[in-house]
Amino acid sequence: MRALTGVDESKPAPRKAPKAPAVKATKAKPVAPAKKAAARRKPVPARSGETKKSQLFAMITKGATTAEIADAFGWLPHTTRGALSRFCQMYKVEKLKVEGGTRYKIAS
Repeated sequence: MRALTGVDESKPAPRKAPKAPAVKATKAKPVAPAKKAAARRKPVPARSGETKKSQLFAMITKGATTAEIADAFGWLPHTTRGALSRFCQMYKVEKLKVEGGTRYKIAS
């Protein structure tokens, strides 16, 4: 039979790549017009002049300890030290050792 068909049966037939499953086309969801989206947004209230940075600046101008700053802002001690560290990079601040801890004051 080999001679008649011309096919070598000792070699396996080459494999064909599997077909990908058919994907159904879906309709896109309609996008809300910009007017409706803008109407749903809440207006952002105007920022008052009292930011935490300005409050911290006012406290340090008068002279404040780490405990006073932590109590005023509700911060933990490590947050207070981090804020003071950054503040000391921006301004010249004096550090005074007192009974209640360290008092920070803007150098004059």
